[in-house]
Amino acid sequence: PTELSARLASSTLSTIDRILDPSTLSAERQEELAAYFRTHGSVDQIEFRSAGQLGPNALALSATTVVFTDQLVTLADNDAELLAVYFHELGHARLKHVERSILQNSAWVVLLTVLVGDVSAAGELLITLPLVVGQAAYSRTLERQADAFAIQSLLDANLNPGHLADILEKMEQYHAHRQARKEMSRVEVGIKQRLNCKRSRLPL
Repeated sequence: PTELSARLASSTLSTIDRILDPSTLSAERQEELAAYFRTHGSVDQIEFRSAGQLGPNALALSATTVVFTDQLVTLADNDAELLAVYFHELGHARLKHVERSILQNSAWVVLLTVLVGDVSAAGELLITLPLVVGQAAYSRTLERQADAFAIQSLLDANLNPGHLADILEKMEQYHAHRQARKEMSRVEVGIKQRLNCKRSRLPL
């Protein structure tokens, strides 16, 4: 039901607002993008947030709400690439992938109730699990369905489906580069610690 989807989105949005910051995009830019997206398929809410170190991403919180990060807007070369991502998330929304994922894991409520000792608290925790676990929790089948929805939507809008591949490649490169920098940082810290240790043993 739409009411349940709206409640799900509201609860999850409250959760992500604890870890994300308000958008730094101008109100005009947010309205421009939201209007552009809605001309090709609407959801109740299109939100923008600054993700900091989480980087470029977009999330379908339910059948009613999609969130874009400022970093994704900055990463895209053009609005058509952002529309391609919107179509992908719209696919998750229209096909109710978040809701289906929760229902498939509803048995977790029993375990969560045991852990937290409160049925209502377990229900609220279950609602936010898709965010906490991350959208990697989507099965490959659901991701393929969302991709197929996006590609067909791009074709229907007389746009090149390559826009989806282009922005996904940029996102992958961004996150791979960031991970590589993390690994390099760990190596540098390790080297510095070893050098400091050796220097401490040198005679004055």
